Amino acid sequence: MMVACMEWNSSGARFIGYQRMDEVMANLRKLETEARKLMKETGCEHVVYGRKIYDESGSVKEVRYYMVPMDDERFEEVSRLRNSMVFAVHKL
Repeated sequence: MMVACMEWNSSGARFIGYQRMDEVMANLRKLETEARKLMKETGCEHVVYGRKIYDESGSVKEVRYYMVPMDDERFEEVSRLRNSMVFAVHKL
């Protein structure tokens, strides 16, 4: 299955193409490592690095890649998004 992938940064979104789910998961693993480094550098409480968005039937319709440090309040808002799985690392 191919899924649309977007890269989001402070400038907005950029369509990066369609990827197979195994490619998506490999990218998310790489981003998790980068997110842990960013959290250590910034001292933030959370870093969101990805999000899978599901359609009404439960299939992944889009993947978004991020690298966004957040405090608890902002992460609480993000974690409530519907039809989504948010990928993030958290300070313990």
